[in-house]
Amino acid sequence: MQMKKGLHQLDASHTFLSFGMGSIGLFPLLVAIIPSTLAKTLHETTSTLLVQVPKDAYILYSVGFGLLTIMFFLFYALKVNAKAKIIGVVIGLVVLFCFVDASQRYVRIASDSVAFKHSLLSEPSEYKWEEVEKVVFRELPKEGGFAKFDFHFTDGNVMTVANDRYLKPYRKVLEKKFNDDGIEYKRG
Repeated sequence: MQMKKGLHQLDASHTFLSFGMGSIGLFPLLVAIIPSTLAKTLHETTSTLLVQVPKDAYILYSVGFGLLTIMFFLFYALKVNAKAKIIGVVIGLVVLFCFVDASQRYVRIASDSVAFKHSLLSEPSEYKWEEVEKVVFRELPKEGGFAKFDFHFTDGNVMTVANDRYLKPYRKVLEKKFNDDGIEYKRG
């Protein structure tokens, strides 16, 4: 009995080719949506005004999605053989680490506190407003990007927040908070 050949007779490697091509198309959309949505879901509290994702988290998400795409094309190119599976597991673990580490990087401004975490391996830092020593506003850099607020705390830590479209609606509220709490606020 002879099997029919045709489009319905694709092997598993073609499935991974379609995953790879799909991930190339979805890559920009996923990097634009997932980081902020995930940060809000994981790190928002009832008193939160803003949860912001640092630039290095976006870089980690991009590396993760890029490696995932490479893994799909690798499975296609090597016809899902044993060597591809071993390399795929290693790449998958690196992708998983990138996603988990990126999801743990955040900056949170709330009505009662400010908090941040630099990476998966660092401890979260949370400060009451009384522990904010001064805030320095850095103007828009010449090379592009966003103006930034640097929060200096009494223990010497510094938290940087980009003055992006999410922060702009709260800027006057923050400046009033600085003034009401006697926090030194200057432009640098």
